[in-house]
Amino acid sequence: WEGYLRVKRKAPYWKFVMHDSFRLDTDIWGGFMAGCPGRVLDTHLYQAWMNPSARETFYENACSLQKNITEMEEAFGPVVVGEWSLATDNCAMWLNGFNDNLPGFPRLPCKYIPCTDPYMGTEQPGTPV
Repeated sequence: WEGYLRVKRKAPYWKFVMHDSFRLDTDIWGGFMAGCPGRVLDTHLYQAWMNPSARETFYENACSLQKNITEMEEAFGPVVVGEWSLATDNCAMWLNGFNDNLPGFPRLPCKYIPCTDPYMGTEQPGTPV
């Protein structure tokens, strides 16, 4: 509440955006801060941690999320999809850390590649190469 009140005191016309902590669930957020104007829920939708599937499964999953977002907007208020990733696996660098992963992941073999050279060159002091 303190953060919301600070923002609204200084900038009453701004929206107060909060992240859903990767839990887009009406049981958690439905009615939260009801009566507080200008609040928005930010969600990030990823498919990279799903089980390996056919291409159509990823399309169907993406389209099915519309229902979840609509239900959350009815229970909470405005929802913004702040990030969307087209990754269908979590092999991409830094999704779980640098060439690192969560237990049980990746579900398919990943081809790890070295980092590219720093854009400012390797002669910069403290360059992590």
